[in-house]
Amino acid sequence: ERCAELIKEDSIIGVSGTINFKEGEVPKLLADNIVPLKEMEVPEEHHESAPRRRQEPVQEKPEGLVKIRIPAELADNVPAALEKLKAVMSRHPGKCQSIVYLPDGRSFRTDRKLWVEPDDGFRQMITGIVGESNYKG
Repeated sequence: ERCAELIKEDSIIGVSGTINFKEGEVPKLLADNIVPLKEMEVPEEHHESAPRRRQEPVQEKPEGLVKIRIPAELADNVPAALEKLKAVMSRHPGKCQSIVYLPDGRSFRTDRKLWVEPDDGFRQMITGIVGESNYKG
C-alpha cells in the first residue's frame, strides 16, 4: 500500500523482500521495499570498473513435463503418497519436471532436485502408487 503509486503497468522497479513457499500454493513475494529502478543502489561488484564474472543461468529449463495425479482414493493419506512419489523421483534423477495434482484441486511443480528421467522403470513405480490413468509422461 505504501508503494502503490510505483506499481504500474510497464514501470520498472526494484523489489527486495522474501519469497514465501508453501506446498501446493504459488510462491508469493513478500516485498519489504520497492523503489523505482533509477533510485536503486548498484552493488559494488556490478559497477563498470569491477571485473566481469560469467553469469550462470538463473534457472535451468526442464526438457519435458511429467503429470502425476494423486487419486481421490488416496485423499485420506496424501502425505504418505507424496513421500512415496518423492522417494521414486529421487531414485530417477533427470531433466523433466513433474506437476503433482492433489485430490483437493491444488497442484505444484517439483523443485529441480526432484526432476526425473521418465523411463519405463519410473513410470511403473509411479503408476504402482497412483494408477495408470493418473500418470502422463
